[in-house]
Amino acid sequence: MLKYIIFLCVSFNAVSIVSGCRCSIIEEKDRFCTNDYAIIAKVTKERKVGNELEYQITQVKCLKPHIKDPSVIRDKVYTSTTSAACGTILDKGSTYLLSGTYRKNGGGRKEQFLSLCQIARKLTKKEVKNYKVPQC
Repeated sequence: MLKYIIFLCVSFNAVSIVSGCRCSIIEEKDRFCTNDYAIIAKVTKERKVGNELEYQITQVKCLKPHIKDPSVIRDKVYTSTTSAACGTILDKGSTYLLSGTYRKNGGGRKEQFLSLCQIARKLTKKEVKNYKVPQC
């Protein structure tokens, strides 16, 4: 009986370990081209809002879209708080290439959302200066 209980406990534990975020293997260029926005930005602040992290950012360069949309909140990026829900962690003070999707908030404005399946790549000063936008 004890062996049966131990077997069940181990089995349930193994099942809980495999659940989590799953991303397709897609090259960065393809992610860039299919996402709603792409920016180079420096992270200035982080705060938890419900089940999400809100990153205050300063945009260094807007790469996509080229037309400024006044409904987009440009000084914040949102992501889930856990990697199991595809959330991503950004370091305060670092500069990133960020590319993700827009979502509408309660006020009808567009928020920049980011997940592990999109792009959040830390850039050096040289990479920021020399970054070339991929041809889509």
